[in-house]
Amino acid sequence: MTVKKKIVISVINYNGRKLLGDIFEKSLNSAIESVEFLRKKGFDVELFFVDNNSSDESVSVARQKRVSVINLNTNLGYAGACYIAFNHVKVRGINPDLFVCLNNDIIMAKENFYKFIRFGLLLKKRFQGIMVTPLLLNGYTGDLDHGGQFIDSTGATWSISLVMNRRMVAMLKPIFVSYCDGAVLVADDVALERVGFFDPRFFMYYEDVELGLRAWSRGVPSILLPIIVGVHYRSATAKVRPEMLYFNVRNRVYTMRKFFGWRGILKLTLYYLFYVFRFLDLDYVTNPNFYLKNHSSIDMFKTLKFVTRAIFDGIRMKQPEERILKCICPTIDLSSSDLFSMKKLYTKIVKSIVNIILSRTMIDG
Repeated sequence: MTVKKKIVISVINYNGRKLLGDIFEKSLNSAIESVEFLRKKGFDVELFFVDNNSSDESVSVARQKRVSVINLNTNLGYAGACYIAFNHVKVRGINPDLFVCLNNDIIMAKENFYKFIRFGLLLKKRFQGIMVTPLLLNGYTGDLDHGGQFIDSTGATWSISLVMNRRMVAMLKPIFVSYCDGAVLVADDVALERVGFFDPRFFMYYEDVELGLRAWSRGVPSILLPIIVGVHYRSATAKVRPEMLYFNVRNRVYTMRKFFGWRGILKLTLYYLFYVFRFLDLDYVTNPNFYLKNHSSIDMFKTLKFVTRAIFDGIRMKQPEERILKCICPTIDLSSSDLFSMKKLYTKIVKSIVNIILSRTMIDG
């Protein structure tokens, strides 16, 4: 008798009904349809709706659709909610072949999601622990979503969408990346045992980067599968505000100190110090997926207060390991001179991503 592969899917939510409108219900419906499609294909699938103490009707909608709800009594952020879902599965004695975390602002394509899960299970046979992520389309532009897959030596994250569009996806093979974008992140049972999951202290931002680097340091690779599984309305529930950058910067500082030591903190400091010079030639960059183009309208003076506090808090965050973990993932190495000019930085990033795609880190299809 063939044992069915066990898949656990957790959708993380905070006020999705209020903040996303119709997108919320479309997203939840697509997750339910994807689960039903996987079951028809012979998988044993459980779906959990993890709610961060929402004040809207999100939980009621999920329960009306007969989805199992994990209702938190406080907002733990994306990282904390995923961590709770992971521990909920462990406490119940469930040992999934693949554990999936999804944002609540993604409308899934069930057939492609099925292909993605199948491919993930095939890769599971080749590695002693894996983390995998697919591609998504941006719900606002229709092209590839700008979620990161690569990290540079200052801790900044970059997307494959800087060098290709949706029409070029067919040219790609699965490749090793620095980390798996948390919007759709899949880990197998071996990876969960060896690495664990998100650090709940992160609340939001960089939890996926830290997890990816931690996984690489323990011999578990992150792999991008070139399958477009859905449409993502990124940041729809977390509009860009100066105070939101606090978590981004704090968690980035912590991650750099953990994996790159004080040398990494020094390079990160130069990254921020030279920001004003890069800002002066920002118009050089025309690619809308270049993240600084999206953040340039933020009040820089108001932001400075949050960034300064975040840097000190990131340095003070306690490291769970006594030693600095060695980062062995694909990393874009930047020199100090690369940080001085937007033109030079952008050119270096684009060339480096192309080299990674074409290099020996590519997995044979």
